[in-house]
Amino acid sequence: MIAQHGEDAFAQLSQLCLQSIKTAIDYSMDGSVKEKKSKSTQFYHARDNAIAALGKVVKYQSNAVDINQLMPYWLSNLPLSHDMEEAHIQNLFLSEAMIKNPTFILGANYERLEQFVTILGEICCKKQSDAKSLEMLSVIVANMSQD
Repeated sequence: MIAQHGEDAFAQLSQLCLQSIKTAIDYSMDGSVKEKKSKSTQFYHARDNAIAALGKVVKYQSNAVDINQLMPYWLSNLPLSHDMEEAHIQNLFLSEAMIKNPTFILGANYERLEQFVTILGEICCKKQSDAKSLEMLSVIVANMSQD
């Protein structure tokens, strides 16, 4: 929320926020959680929420953070697999960003192209994207095939 609505106030808290988000994303599931399906589902939902929070930092606070570090890290944790509401939001952002500025997502030398194509395949085959995202993704694929 602070990334989306905090405007300039976020800059003061950005390092603490990013450390907390990274800790949540990288947190390992222990054996007791793996043994219970409901606990592992909660774990993956929480992880998806942390990845979505990072995506919102990338989207709304790119001037206050080192976007060259965050973009690849965010992309490497996509697609979201359990929280479909956040998956739709993140996939829409990914689609919009890809249409507006492909090098923002793919990198200056398209070093993240393979990673993007893998994500694209997963989010198009599952119920992770809404109609608007899928329409934009089809435009992206058409543009990519022409290049």
